[in-house]
Amino acid sequence: MRSFIFLGALLLAACSQSPSELPKTKTMTQVAPAATAQRAGLSPSAPIKLTYQVEDLPAGQPQRVDLSINTRLNSGVLLVEVAKKEGADIIGNPVHRIDLANAASPIELQLQALQLGEGEHFLVLLLTVETEMGPMSRSFRIDLVPVATDESQ
Repeated sequence: MRSFIFLGALLLAACSQSPSELPKTKTMTQVAPAATAQRAGLSPSAPIKLTYQVEDLPAGQPQRVDLSINTRLNSGVLLVEVAKKEGADIIGNPVHRIDLANAASPIELQLQALQLGEGEHFLVLLLTVETEMGPMSRSFRIDLVPVATDESQ
């Protein structure tokens, strides 16, 4: 019973304090500035489908990577760029700009990659479309070495 009286007195004392007398606490809510929404990382996903085929060659020889890009968009600029390389290097231009108004469908591109060292060998492509609504982007990982699968599972 004493604990209830003490708890009630404590609550009554807390409620009777003015807001300036209450202890200050940090709030965890953050509001992102409007300009942040235009950054590529936060942009809406681009309506793009990518298929690819990697030439199967021994390590140390340049591999051809054939890209086929489909999109329902028929205007704007499509930017295709190698955003990350792991255990590989690109031979030639890692960035391609394509005017969608003049592009054939599907869009066919070729990259050349060279595997370096041991470990994983992959590329990450970032495809960004500039539209009337702003930039839309999508990323794709391209493995240069086929992933070994265990058929016994």
